[in-house]
Amino acid sequence: MLLEDTKWFLRSYGEQGNLKDIIEGTEITATFNSSESQISGSAGCNIFGARYQITDSTLSISEVISTEMACTSPAGIMEQENEFLTLLSSAETFQTSYTSLTIFCSSGQELYFTTANR
Repeated sequence: MLLEDTKWFLRSYGEQGNLKDIIEGTEITATFNSSESQISGSAGCNIFGARYQITDSTLSISEVISTEMACTSPAGIMEQENEFLTLLSSAETFQTSYTSLTIFCSSGQELYFTTANR
């Protein structure tokens, strides 16, 4: 499956049709490890992990945990990280191509990733 065993880089997130770009100088990543059904990556400041399950195009992410460091720059990094982890845990479906991944979350929000590191 295209989703799994690829390192994804978050580009934008938020309400569908009104996505906001991630803060300049931050990097949020996610890798879905198919052999363990676990997702891991960087939430911008802290590293995170979770369990996931895929059924057709339905994606369920549970047991999200992260380290608890506090970062002070760039401005807004902790708020962005909190929003990302909250959205990730509310994933419902996904759509993927060879270079992009969109995770659709509850309440009409989404996470948009690409495989490129910038």
